[in-house]
Amino acid sequence: MSTEIQDTYRAADHLRLATKNTGEVEMRLVDGAKIAWGEYLPANLIAAVEAECGVRLVPADAVVVLREELPEVEVTSDGKPWAAGRTALDAEHARGAARAYLALAAWHAAHPPVDDEQVDRIATVLADDQTLCSLNVRARALYLAGVRFEAQP
Repeated sequence: MSTEIQDTYRAADHLRLATKNTGEVEMRLVDGAKIAWGEYLPANLIAAVEAECGVRLVPADAVVVLREELPEVEVTSDGKPWAAGRTALDAEHARGAARAYLALAAWHAAHPPVDDEQVDRIATVLADDQTLCSLNVRARALYLAGVRFEAQP
């Protein structure tokens, strides 16, 4: 795998990054006809990018929450911090609660709730000579696939 970054001012110049079989990243700087290159450990390369660009790189599967997305923290009359109706004993307790809520949010996103009334209506429409059990299984699958009935007056 390799990536090229074009020079901002000179179209012929570019920086090419390529991962070698050894796990090191080879960097080639092409400046006109001149080529400079080196081999670097990915961790050192990432640390340099973070330091020079003022960013923090995170794994591709990380959950990132922007500070502006956080609810406001209010302090109660007895001095306890509250955010969105919740409090925590200390920073680690709050981080643990946040991790638990993020895990629950991911689970709910992967397992959306099923409206049993909709499933029953789908099963009724599918009814022919099959047993109710298999109809409910089929109806549930159709519901999870997005089948819905319009609300009737």
